[in-house]
Amino acid sequence: MLSTIAEIIRDLLIFVGVIAALLIALIVVVSTLPNTNPLKRVLTALCYRLVVWVRVAVEVGIDAEYA
Repeated sequence: MLSTIAEIIRDLLIFVGVIAALLIALIVVVSTLPNTNPLKRVLTALCYRLVVWVRVAVEVGIDAEYA
């Protein structure tokens, strides 16, 4: 039973590692594209939205913590 759970966790960690490597490879490839490329523009806009979302979430969390 424990060995089965250990295998599942191992497989999940391998999967997460592969996905992280693919994400890094995608970021490297997209960063080499010219600024006028639609894919780069869309991914840049998504990154800006992600940063704003994280900042708002952190500020709301801090406000809720000290309220």
